[in-house]
Amino acid sequence: AGPVHCYPALTHARNSMTNMMVTVNMGPPYVMDLKDEEVVVKELGMTSPREMWSREVQLPGSSVSFKVVCVSMGNPHAVIFLPQGTKVSEYPVEEYGPLLERHEKFPRRANIEFVEVLSLSDVRVRVWERGAGETLACGTGACGVAVACILTDNAGVIDSTTQDRRVNVHMPGGILEIDWKHKENRIYKSGPATEVFRGEMLLPDLKSIQL
Repeated sequence: AGPVHCYPALTHARNSMTNMMVTVNMGPPYVMDLKDEEVVVKELGMTSPREMWSREVQLPGSSVSFKVVCVSMGNPHAVIFLPQGTKVSEYPVEEYGPLLERHEKFPRRANIEFVEVLSLSDVRVRVWERGAGETLACGTGACGVAVACILTDNAGVIDSTTQDRRVNVHMPGGILEIDWKHKENRIYKSGPATEVFRGEMLLPDLKSIQL
């Protein structure tokens, strides 16, 4: 993955990071399966069959189960769509997140995304990241959510000319615009880049360092 567009262009000016939009090519989406203790990776397309990416996950010792969309953007994501009318802001992510992260169906653990569909173009998401807990945002998670939205027809605005699909992913840390390019089968992530701090470092006299 690497940036493909920066608006405005990066410069050395002190205000170069103010109100800048960045677009990054995140590559194609994949699905990962573990077979005979080996990871099998397959590239996903917009028309990939449901059996390729859909999983049923039941919590151990419980009657609670989830329909999960499995997507990899280089790291594993399990995307869960909440029932219509359920607000993700009120959902017990702290309860289910760690149980799903460490579920036996994800032997290398997974990032868990809980999704509330707002409209054809917009979804609201909370992310439980493996090894970190709930976070304010996740770039690969937003991409995985958009892919899951399009595969399941839960969301995704269609460009009638190119057949590209777009989803706006709202997270507590901000909004990312995710595009799935149909012809090249690549995911593009766009969002604001904001300067959060500056610092100074006092370096030693390089002449005194013996290499």
